[in-house]
Amino acid sequence: MTERIIFSAGLILVGVVGYLVARNAHLALVKRRQGHSGQDNIPGLGAFEPGQPAVLYFTTDGRIPCRTNVKPMLQRLITGLGDRFQVLEIDAMHQPEATRYWNVLSVPTIFVLDLHGKPRHVHYGVVSQTVLRTELLGG
Repeated sequence: MTERIIFSAGLILVGVVGYLVARNAHLALVKRRQGHSGQDNIPGLGAFEPGQPAVLYFTTDGRIPCRTNVKPMLQRLITGLGDRFQVLEIDAMHQPEATRYWNVLSVPTIFVLDLHGKPRHVHYGVVSQTVLRTELLGG
């Protein structure tokens, strides 16, 4: 019985470490791509205004978690923070170039961008308002 618990804990640990490594590799890939292209040429950042952090949110029309969880959470965040950040929403189905550039494999995918449009954090799936707020405010 103890061996099963240790084995299960080991598998969980390997999964968590693998997830963190993959997420960091994803951010590194996008940062490298941005280093090779001018700010004006980055798909999905056409409406980005430098000087303010942003949430770059990949969604599709038909995703229920996007409609029922993420969009209302972003609206509450906008209500709470006002104009201290910007939201850039990308429909992954209608903007495949941006989806490929940012290497988005599933929706919702949310990037938190710094004042210069560089990705600092990425979230796959639904993320809490508290986490996004902390990341946007520099925590």
